[in-house]
Amino acid sequence: MDRTSLKYEFILDDNTTVPRLADGDNCAEGIPAIESYLESQEQFVKDWYEDRCDKYEFDPDAGPGIKGING
Repeated sequence: MDRTSLKYEFILDDNTTVPRLADGDNCAEGIPAIESYLESQEQFVKDWYEDRCDKYEFDPDAGPGIKGING
């Protein structure tokens, strides 16, 4: 878990016999399911950054380009 960029909290429960990950309404039980879920979340984060940052070329020093105000 330390290699993930996702925020997490471990909750120990003596009544639980299978590892369980809960994320809002999503729940994964068992190590393979948990690993798969975490990988899907990491991929989601990577894709989000790629879609938001890497695909757009922009000049950070340029104005907002609002028509009628500065161009």
